[in-house]
Formats: sequence, C-alpha cells, structure tokens
Amino acid sequence: LRFKRFRIKISLRGLPDDCYRIIEVPAAIKLHVLHDQVLVPAMGWARAYHGYVFIDVKDGAVLGPGMAVGQYIDMMHASMHFYRVMQDEEIPLAALIRNVGDFCLYV
Repeated sequence: LRFKRFRIKISLRGLPDDCYRIIEVPAAIKLHVLHDQVLVPAMGWARAYHGYVFIDVKDGAVLGPGMAVGQYIDMMHASMHFYRVMQDEEIPLAALIRNVGDFCLYV
C-alpha cells in the first residue's frame, strides 16, 4: 500500500463533462489530506472554507471531519443530511477505492 498510487478523475456532477481534473496520489493518502492539500487546490477552491464528506458507495459509509470539529463552520448542517459522519483523519483513500473503475462520492 505504501508504494501503490492511484490516478483518479475528479468531475463535478451537473456540469459539462469537460469540467474535471485527473490527479495521481498515493493510495495511502489520508482522506483529510486528500481534501485539504490535493482536491481543494486542484479545483481552485479556497482551503479550510467549506466542510466535506467522502461517501463509500459500496456500503454508504460517510467519512469526513465530523460534526464536532470547528474548522468547517458548515459541518453543523451535516446532521441534516447524514445520520453519522465518521472521522476521516486515519482513513486512507485505499479504504474507499481499490480497483480500476471503483469510485466514491466527494460532497
């Protein structure tokens, strides 16, 4: 896992297919690092501004900074959308995607 890498395509739902980024990241990258240091800058968004969650489409698990973390003010609304948000600090991307064609949702 330490040397495995993923090439992933990030696309925005509801926008034309030409709005996407392709990035390469280590499989072991933690989800909170993927969000803050890779996805947000790759898309040109402001860091530490909005909350986020990753959703495992295989089992419906919702992973993110959690509702108790004060870094993202809009995480207070997560309980209106998700039953529970599991802390993502120690979860690697490889826990969500393993094979070519696998995907997860990033909200």
